[in-house]
Amino acid sequence: MSDRLEGGCHCGAIRYVVEGPQLFGIHCCCRRCQHITGTGHASSLGVSAEGFALTGTPTTHQSQAESGNMVTSGFCGTCGSPIFSTSSGHPDLVFLHAGSLDDPDFYRPGRIIYQSTRRSWDFAEPGSGDA
Repeated sequence: MSDRLEGGCHCGAIRYVVEGPQLFGIHCCCRRCQHITGTGHASSLGVSAEGFALTGTPTTHQSQAESGNMVTSGFCGTCGSPIFSTSSGHPDLVFLHAGSLDDPDFYRPGRIIYQSTRRSWDFAEPGSGDA
């Protein structure tokens, strides 16, 4: 897809650039993502960690995912915007919150994961299978 993506938080204190393609887009319905976003799912796109560059200093929080992997969430300590996450199970990837993109219409979800914890009121597009 694109070779360069840019984005950041709502207040502008945290910015990022990604050089390289979007690898995949997902809606994750796990309880962790529901808590992080305050809604029914997190819309994220996977990109290569190698091409990810961040300016500003995000606040981070680490927790264990339903998969058993340790996940680090990065968000703005000033405005609270969720920006990215990383997973011990996928050290070569960064998962960007789609709403943090400068052009959020670039995001294309391809799959819904953790549908077993999907909320009945969440109308995310149907996907293919559970994680």
